[in-house]
Amino acid sequence: MSSIRSSLGSSSRQAHEFKKLLAFIFIAGSCLYRIQDQACSKDLALLIEDVKLTLDSLNAKDSVQALKKQTVSLANEIYLARLYGISRLIAHSLLESTQLDKDSKKEALATIYNLMSEVRSPVRGQGQASFYSHEGFSNPFPGHLLFSQKFHGPQFSNKSGRAYVQGKSIQDMAEQLRNQTLSPDDLRIQVYLARYEGKNYTFAYNNRTWTVFSRAQVPASRIVPILPTQDLIKRIYALIIEGHNPNTIYEETKNEASASIEHKNEMRGLQMTRSQKPQLELGAEQKETEENSPQPSPSSCRM
Repeated sequence: MSSIRSSLGSSSRQAHEFKKLLAFIFIAGSCLYRIQDQACSKDLALLIEDVKLTLDSLNAKDSVQALKKQTVSLANEIYLARLYGISRLIAHSLLESTQLDKDSKKEALATIYNLMSEVRSPVRGQGQASFYSHEGFSNPFPGHLLFSQKFHGPQFSNKSGRAYVQGKSIQDMAEQLRNQTLSPDDLRIQVYLARYEGKNYTFAYNNRTWTVFSRAQVPASRIVPILPTQDLIKRIYALIIEGHNPNTIYEETKNEASASIEHKNEMRGLQMTRSQKPQLELGAEQKETEENSPQPSPSSCRM
């Protein structure tokens, strides 16, 4: 656990918000240590990295603390579901491993199977739709993640700190995702909750990245809930004022529209006119208490 906390750095002061999750990650890491599986180790490291981003956002300047409880709940559910998928891969590696003797393998398998059982319980026990599919974890926002801006540029900034996207065009990256020359794990999407039409919806912070996935029609694997700042909430307020449907985003140079990934028949268009009164509530102006606010779940994020 101490090594996980050291990975979180200064974010560890908020780690109590994810106490159970971090304990489960530690157990998975201890099983993984026995077999040194590089692919699983990378997946677990990315999970810890994403948890750190969520933790950092909880103390961000001007963050909307009224949404903290719901953001933490959503993050815990998503991260536990991801951990379940990683645990399944670890179990498979243990079964195939030739590095362990029979007794050690039996002990490690018992530990990881018990972990998988424990991880499933808190996720499904919340009375929300499960993120699990037959294959394990599946993208919880295939068609329920909205854009937080009306326009996007045709390419990523040259100043981007992310090597995989720096200076690259959105269309080229969509093609790479579609052709599997770029992994969804290389692209992280931060999301946040905001009030829209009287409900909590989930919006993309990284609009260009979500456009890449939407154009490629490929589900994202790294969805990172963050606590929004007032500036991020004001993005949504601007959309409401303009009467823009956040299911769509336009490329600035071509005015070419991209729609959020569709998922079967579960999507329904957001109906809104310019005459509608904005219903988004900002920070301290939020009238509802956390107890009466809708809990974040795939159903509450549907369009």
